[in-house]
Amino acid sequence: MPYHGADSDAVNEVLQRIGTIISQSPTTLQKRVTERLCNLLRSEAAAQVFIRLCREKADTPYVLTRELDIPPRTVYNALKRLRNMDLIVESQPLRGTVRPGAKAGVFALTGYDPADLLGAVKRDLITRTPAYAEVKRIAQLLLDDYLPIISHGNTLDGTVYKAEINRIVRRECRGVHFLDVLPLIEVELRNQGLTVL
Repeated sequence: MPYHGADSDAVNEVLQRIGTIISQSPTTLQKRVTERLCNLLRSEAAAQVFIRLCREKADTPYVLTRELDIPPRTVYNALKRLRNMDLIVESQPLRGTVRPGAKAGVFALTGYDPADLLGAVKRDLITRTPAYAEVKRIAQLLLDDYLPIISHGNTLDGTVYKAEINRIVRRECRGVHFLDVLPLIEVELRNQGLTVL
């Protein structure tokens, strides 16, 4: 539900400032802010989508669904809520990146840069490639089963080593060549907060 009345501009300004803080904060602070945003936005999904858009500046509904692990209908409802609050805007529908007959725009924070839209389109195309699922699977496997090996036994400092990652990825990769997904796996591990040496 959008905020209306005398304080609507102030509430929306506070939410935009929170978004700026979130995009530059460590994950512990992000969790606390997420809880507060859930109360302000009256929706946990809207809070998650807003935080993701604060980080990435723009995204497509498909990427939001995949990255946040939220059902598509819930993502669209969250985007509608944020759009009604004038926190985000929708750009022109993307043609050729979605199934025939469907329209999917790029949603961005109010006052976005056109370069942010290009980044969102690129992430959308990457997410739709078959190798993307394999990258996500292997990255999670490395974190769940192989973290002591790839970190040389020191799992506390967040440092992992390429040599061990390469060896495990070569063995575990299915359906795509391991050299095609290796750089993407390193990026995914960095996104999880690890340092890849």
